[in-house]
Amino acid sequence: MDRNIDVNRKPGLITSMGEVARWRQQGWSWELDVVPVVRAHGHRAEPDPVSTWKFFTEAIGRAHAARTRPPETYHPQVRHDRPHANDKFQRHQANLERAVAGAEIATRLRAEQSEGGW
Repeated sequence: MDRNIDVNRKPGLITSMGEVARWRQQGWSWELDVVPVVRAHGHRAEPDPVSTWKFFTEAIGRAHAARTRPPETYHPQVRHDRPHANDKFQRHQANLERAVAGAEIATRLRAEQSEGGW
């Protein structure tokens, strides 16, 4: 699979074949977990070739865990009930309504005054 995985250069690959059997016992998929990780991580051993299959065990375990992890569920956040903010808004609205009503009264009074009603 990779020039860094060469049993002729590193005999430890032959003596550590029990690790490959352990991967099978762990239930790791050869096609989905083992082969992709060995291909991806084999070149990282440069310049020294991989000397044992244990080099890949942790990465294969992470890949398997990531692949078999249940999908995350979305939990919408509950809105905080902020009565103080609502009260502030209502006070602001009341002030605006009073200001508008005062402006309307002032406009009407000026109109009456200009008509000579005073």
